[in-house]
Amino acid sequence: MCLSPGGRGSPSRPRFVRSCTQRPHPTTLCDKLPRLCQEDHCCAVKLSQKFWKRLSDLYDSTLCQPKEVAKQGHAPVKPFDGKKITVGIPHYNRGSRIHRPLRNLLNDPRVGEVVICDDASSAEEFSALQRNVRSLDPQGKVRIVRHEKNLGAMANKLSCVENASSEWLIILDSDNTIFRNYLDAVYALPEWDPQVIYSPSWAFPYFPFKRLIGERLDFDRVVELCQDSTLKRVYYLNDGNYFVNRKAYLEAIGCLAELKHDVADVMVANYLWLSLGNRLQVLPKAHYFHRIDASSFWVRTQEESRRRVFELFDLLESNTRWTPDLLERFRQSASQEK
Repeated sequence: MCLSPGGRGSPSRPRFVRSCTQRPHPTTLCDKLPRLCQEDHCCAVKLSQKFWKRLSDLYDSTLCQPKEVAKQGHAPVKPFDGKKITVGIPHYNRGSRIHRPLRNLLNDPRVGEVVICDDASSAEEFSALQRNVRSLDPQGKVRIVRHEKNLGAMANKLSCVENASSEWLIILDSDNTIFRNYLDAVYALPEWDPQVIYSPSWAFPYFPFKRLIGERLDFDRVVELCQDSTLKRVYYLNDGNYFVNRKAYLEAIGCLAELKHDVADVMVANYLWLSLGNRLQVLPKAHYFHRIDASSFWVRTQEESRRRVFELFDLLESNTRWTPDLLERFRQSASQEK
């Protein structure tokens, strides 16, 4: 059964009217970033990576600072009668930077709760996490779940899904930030299909997925896009930060908690998800800020991650679906790589 997300009080696109005598306020590149990231043609604009990197650094140093996020957390939240969602944030040793993923969530009425699952961070970082959440979120939208033992990246993401109290959620990596147009795109859908994982169309500023918008990404189509190398050129299958149905996601890939530290956890999950007859769908005008730094899981496991990614590409190119023996095979190799 598909679910219609709308309800009374659903946000609508605002109309802007300005008289010919009204002078616009001066703007900076940073002020324009959210609007740039909502433009229909933004991914096609031939601007250098250096430009986008400069713009993203400016965003981090201004709008995404703790003070600015705290303003959102202290602002009154407008009433919303539609279906609310959860945002689940798997967290490990980033307590001092938790303001980044909380940006744009605390004062959005469509987000009913934020669940942070801490994967046995150090005492210092966990204390920073608690302290900063208290400072940023006086209204109590954020709930922290603490694991005493480290579960690993895959299992901790599944823990976010398990601990969500809503039927639907976004799984957001702790080094990223959602732009509001991602939430707008989710709520623009006429219905939410539990058998579909919905994904952003731009991991700003590095990875645009616009060419996949409109594709029916079931197993057979993904095989074709691997065979013609499209999905090797478009960094999509291991990106993540998806909108998912809690029950359907856990039923399909809950067994992957055993992998714990798999270095290409999202692509493994997508491979299993597709093998079971489910689909992926890229949402138009749905963007998030994708950060890559020295502490990121991908950077720390880059060589091992590439090996796993190409192993999965080989399976897809050969039109080979998931088999139960792969779980043990991946589990053993993930343990060795850890």
